[in-house]
Formats: sequence, structure tokens, C-alpha cells
Amino acid sequence: MNVRTVICAPTNVAIKELASRLIALVRNSVEAEYEKSFLPCPLGDMLIFGNKDRLKVGSDIEEISLDYRLERLSHCLVPQTGWRHCVATMLGFLEDCVSQYQIYMDNELIKAKESLQHEVQSNKSFLEFARDRFAHIATPLRRCMSTFLTHLPRSCILENNFQRIVQLMSLLDSMEIFLFEDSSMTSEELENSFLQQQMISSEFVDTSS
Repeated sequence: MNVRTVICAPTNVAIKELASRLIALVRNSVEAEYEKSFLPCPLGDMLIFGNKDRLKVGSDIEEISLDYRLERLSHCLVPQTGWRHCVATMLGFLEDCVSQYQIYMDNELIKAKESLQHEVQSNKSFLEFARDRFAHIATPLRRCMSTFLTHLPRSCILENNFQRIVQLMSLLDSMEIFLFEDSSMTSEELENSFLQQQMISSEFVDTSS
């Protein structure tokens, strides 16, 4: 039922206990319904009000406290580190990973020359570079998407946007498996995969405008 409910309790201890039990019920329900591990528990429709010092908000109920929720959401909305930046950075990695690696190697060569070394020391292979970059970029992107699913009321997320977020989380997991779990993959094979994908993507780019 899509109804708004206000629950009151006589003491701070009672409020915490009630909130904790409600969160546990929601978590158990979600775990029973969904087997996908990347889906966070949706708590955006619940919010606890009160003096945080008196309530002594802990890890058991902090996800539905107003201050905690505002802090988490604000991190995902700022231009420098928010979700738009994370998505743009991931797209840049997927579309230009090979060229980014060349830039990395050029920079390493410059550093070596500046330090009067004759060759690049301990330079990463393309496979190592791609793994490090993906892990660095995917972590904040996952965090933002998880924050939205956890802290925004379900009514604030359009169904098609919700499905896109779920699909994105699934694709990130698939990409991680592709990069990290195939021990036989070589740098050359991975580079060819990226180059092939770039060629396929370019065929679908609309250049008419």
C-alpha cells in the first residue's frame, strides 16, 4: 500500500529498537526476494527524526537518519566527484583505455628521463593498468548507484532509471569478472578486445549533426 505512516515511541530507546527491527524486517524481505548480491537494501522510504546525540545513532539505524542520508546523497551530487563525473570517467575508460595507457607510458618515460634514468622502471603492463584503472573508477561509481538505490524513495526513481541502474551494477560486475578472473588473459588480448569494441562503437556514432 502506498501510504505514509508516522510511528511514534515514548523513549529514545524505544525509537531505536523500533527502527532497528523495521530495518531488519526490510532487509530480510529484500534478501528473500532478490538473489542479486549487487542490489542494496532500499531504505529511502524510511526516515528517523530526532536529536542524534540523544538517540545515539549507531550503525544499526544510521542509514535511515536524516543527517547521514543527506551526507551520503550530497557526495553523489557534487560536480567534481558525483555520479555524473563517475559515469563520464567510466565511459572514458571503456572508450579510450588504450590511448589512456599510451599517455601513461609517455608520462612514465618523461619521468624516467627527468630522473636521468635510461629506461622506464617498473612500468605497468596494459592488463595491470586496465585492472587498476577499472578498480579505481568502479568503486565510487558503484557507491553512488548504491547510495541512490538505498537512500532515495522508490517513488523518486522512474522505473526505467531504476532498471538502468540495476543493469549498470550488473555490467560492472561482469566487467570485473572479465578483467580479474581470467588468469590466462594477456595484455595483447585485452588491448585487442578494447580496440575491437571501439571500432564497433564508432559504427553506431551519429555524425549527421
